[in-house]
Amino acid sequence: TVSGAGCSGCHVGLGLRTHHSNNGVGCYTGGCHSGDSGQTPPPESMNPPYYGTAYTKASNPCNDIQATNTGENWSIGDFVGLDNDGDNLFDQADFDCGPPYRLLSAAREGANLRVRWETVGGRVDAVQASANVGAGYVDVGTLITNTGVGLKTNEYVEVGGAVSDARFYRIRDAH
Repeated sequence: TVSGAGCSGCHVGLGLRTHHSNNGVGCYTGGCHSGDSGQTPPPESMNPPYYGTAYTKASNPCNDIQATNTGENWSIGDFVGLDNDGDNLFDQADFDCGPPYRLLSAAREGANLRVRWETVGGRVDAVQASANVGAGYVDVGTLITNTGVGLKTNEYVEVGGAVSDARFYRIRDAH
């Protein structure tokens, strides 16, 4: 490490402390970081100070290359990376880095309706439905936890979903 930067050369200090706080590891209550409370860390996609320099092999905070010894995979190789903004979404699962949800299809199967969408590992998805495209969406079914990393395709069948005149679907982050 370079003198003065310490851990926050590779980890965004405020994001790391926010991550710890969000997971019950308190640095804020009467501790040395109580001045951070209420501040917002920079987005997951922003490079920490050392990234892309001679001080670390890490160079991409979004960790979008699924190969060992690249991006944030240089030490562990799990392809999950770091939570630099403290929101408990890691790299491609974080909407600052990863793709938005993409609805692929909604197809009738008798009285039922099958919804397919694209997501990424690390996210928790909730399927929502409404009779009005602009409002009134409610969760249908159970939450879907996406394990691993990288792009994934999910589907959900709403039993009886095709019996009404109009039915609109969307996917929300339930993390």
